[in-house]
Amino acid sequence: MRECAIILFLASVALAGCTTPQAGSCRAWSEDRQSLAGQAIYFEPTSSTLTAEAEGKAAEVAYYMKTNPAVALRIEGHGDGRGTEKRSLELGDRRAEALRERLLQLQIDPARVDTWACGRSPHSDRAYVPGMPRKWCRAEFVVLVPPQ
Repeated sequence: MRECAIILFLASVALAGCTTPQAGSCRAWSEDRQSLAGQAIYFEPTSSTLTAEAEGKAAEVAYYMKTNPAVALRIEGHGDGRGTEKRSLELGDRRAEALRERLLQLQIDPARVDTWACGRSPHSDRAYVPGMPRKWCRAEFVVLVPPQ
């Protein structure tokens, strides 16, 4: 999560004052982490395959996006703590991209959906063990609200 925060900070500095939703960390757009908090998608360790439950949640997110046309969305994909940081970032990226592709199939404008790979979980200092909590293997949705 620390890597995600660093990336978000650097991007916000670089993109200060921007006005498009494609710049997911733009300071001009506020973050709403509550509206879709219940829609987090959980994956099996090392997987980026969407389950039937994930497909249903993606459909609910698409409905939210269609009924709130002014907002944009950032999908934050998290790794599961296995292997190197690079591998964990790649897994987080695949998870976020799998959800982005599903939202595009559900007719959400690609300019309104951004992705971030957050890599290892805050718990990645612990060794991976079979049966690790699924909460570490996830992707989360952050609603980006345009400036008023």
